[in-house]
Amino acid sequence: MMIFIFSGYRVVAQFLDIEGERPAEEEKGKALQPKKEKKLPVYVARNVKAQNIPDIKGAIRITWDVDPAFDDEFIIGRSFEVTHSIEKALNAESIKVVPAGAECVAIDSNLPPGSYFYVVLAKQKVQERDVELYPNVNYTTVPVVIEKEGVEIVGVKLPEQVTLIHAMVMNRNQVLLTWKGTPQNNIVYNVYRGNEPLNTPAKLRNADAIAQLPANKMSYVDTGIAKTGNYFYAVTTKDMQGNEDLQLVPDQSYTASGVFVAMQTQNLVGDLTGRIFASRSVKLSWNEKVANQKGKYLIYRDSKPISSSEKLALSEFVGSVAMGRTDFIDENPPEGALYYAVLGKLEDGTLDNTFVAGENYLVEPIVIGERLRVQSITASEKAGKVLVRWNFRGKIGSREYTIARLKNLVAEASEDIVPHIISNVNVSEKKFIDMPPTGRYYYAILPREKSLWSGYDLIAGVNITESPVNVRSEMLADDHSSKIDEQKIIQTEQKKIIPKMVPAGDVDGILRETFFRGKYYTAIRKLDLLIKEGLEGKDAAKARLFIGRAYIEKGRYRKSLEYLLRGDVNEHFPDEAKFWSSFAISKVNGRK
Repeated sequence: MMIFIFSGYRVVAQFLDIEGERPAEEEKGKALQPKKEKKLPVYVARNVKAQNIPDIKGAIRITWDVDPAFDDEFIIGRSFEVTHSIEKALNAESIKVVPAGAECVAIDSNLPPGSYFYVVLAKQKVQERDVELYPNVNYTTVPVVIEKEGVEIVGVKLPEQVTLIHAMVMNRNQVLLTWKGTPQNNIVYNVYRGNEPLNTPAKLRNADAIAQLPANKMSYVDTGIAKTGNYFYAVTTKDMQGNEDLQLVPDQSYTASGVFVAMQTQNLVGDLTGRIFASRSVKLSWNEKVANQKGKYLIYRDSKPISSSEKLALSEFVGSVAMGRTDFIDENPPEGALYYAVLGKLEDGTLDNTFVAGENYLVEPIVIGERLRVQSITASEKAGKVLVRWNFRGKIGSREYTIARLKNLVAEASEDIVPHIISNVNVSEKKFIDMPPTGRYYYAILPREKSLWSGYDLIAGVNITESPVNVRSEMLADDHSSKIDEQKIIQTEQKKIIPKMVPAGDVDGILRETFFRGKYYTAIRKLDLLIKEGLEGKDAAKARLFIGRAYIEKGRYRKSLEYLLRGDVNEHFPDEAKFWSSFAISKVNGRK
């Protein structure tokens, strides 16, 4: 058997584009062809099917059709999950390479019990990294189930399956599981929990059977989770004769994505402090609040205080030490204002997720590198205009500053300066042009954030001009110039851009054309553009929700949380926001 490894190539997943019919006059004289065949590229396999071979244990027959115009080999891949995404298609196991012109059939034999999915791809397009995926066209979405010998009872009709299974965390350490039941009354639902997708009968039997419910129940709250982890669920139907349907379909009868549950524990770390060590490192020290625990302390770093689980998910994991040790050195931190958190993780996986300011996370930053500060400022006048220039040094701190025009030399920043602020500037620009009325002025440059004004002294020649500039306005020299200026003002007002109101349908249209065809980066770009053009309310929240989901599909879980944790997304789509943000957080924590 020839083996061709998929994982060396990139697969681009798309969804089938169903177009409308052509006008009748365009079809005259053309041979009738099936619409789907007509629209598919010639290199895409058609009508893929996978079925058990009767009377042969552990054997599955895979068949497909090809376009006669395409002359190349096809590769058949096997997976335990539907290969609807790039990652899952890349992980498919090659079982056969079928030459061009050969019979479009492959036999996959000697298979152990389980659920199997298949994908058929043109070898040429795989090598070109230009493979397209079409559900139920060149890959299967319904599993072929191979049972253990003796399990299947001839002549017994299994009960119908449940659909639309969904799991979400509630009350911190419980999981609410819901599904759409069957119309049958003489059945029960079996609920299973595991630490991996329960996509085969073997995995199902090794999972925890946590509940058996009557036919009128279509939800269950799992209150038996004992430790932090990622959990997966499945619900099967079983009739009164004991026949259980073990055909497992992702996100129908089992959850393909896990839900992350973080158990609440007592705060294990106290009196966290940090200081600069050996000029470029940071040394953290803390106290153990509970002695003789087995586990480790996890250290995180961010540019903002790490005060919640959501902010923890966005922070950077920098290391760990075994419990019993109460210090850690971050040897290569980046320049800037840095905040740290230290959390305990017990041997059973339980994570200390109680955040206490000054106990297990820092509220004051540790600054690495030189703080940004203004060194000098000057102002000069010409033709009624004032050119303000300044220099600065350092890299650490906000570059957002403000310019004040003052009639007197003052010594410190205060609320009295606020009415005299004339513009906000980026300190990196190093200059600003003012067109003031006739008068005598000093110019000062201050941080835009008023909370930084406390203790911000204004020093002549450093951050406030040492001498005033005298301005004699020449803007109103005659009536003609006045009229010109007035006309310019009117023209400027007329040119102001009015925010574009975007129709709500644009969001759904973009989702159909991009996200639901697997074009995730295109979806991100177009949805973000809609938001910038003036999208508001629920439509903007929906756009941000799907931007977050698109980043999840691309494996950028931290980036997805920037959208999924926004207030408007949680307001308009609370269930979806909670589910997807929990999933992203579980992936981030899992990587750590």
